[in-house]
Amino acid sequence: MNLAASEYSACGRHAEAISLQQEILKGHKTRLGDEHELTITAMNALALMHYANGSYLEALNLWLTVSEARKRQAGGESLVVAACMHQISWAYCKLGRLEKAKEACSKAERVRKAVLGVGHPDYRSTAELVKYLGINLA
Repeated sequence: MNLAASEYSACGRHAEAISLQQEILKGHKTRLGDEHELTITAMNALALMHYANGSYLEALNLWLTVSEARKRQAGGESLVVAACMHQISWAYCKLGRLEKAKEACSKAERVRKAVLGVGHPDYRSTAELVKYLGINLA
């Protein structure tokens, strides 16, 4: 079912994708629990679908939940948390909350620099967003 939800989203059928992904998430929560890796991954996928649909606040709230779960699972200085913080920063940007976006993105940048190094594309994309946010906040 997860693949079907992704396909719906890729085809622009966002309402159907979101509905299906919500069913997937509900099933994972029921069978596996709130903290299971598949549950958290399904929640992240749902956030991505909301973001693609322009529902930035819904995406943000889901990503904040995903981030907290990832911190409990992997620690606050992990790459999965950094990836989530990068997504959170984009949602904050879309909501016009640039200070919060820069704060979230700066956390992601710090972790990605320490773990991946300055030459890695994930670090560079995060560093560019921090730079962009700094310019727009100045």
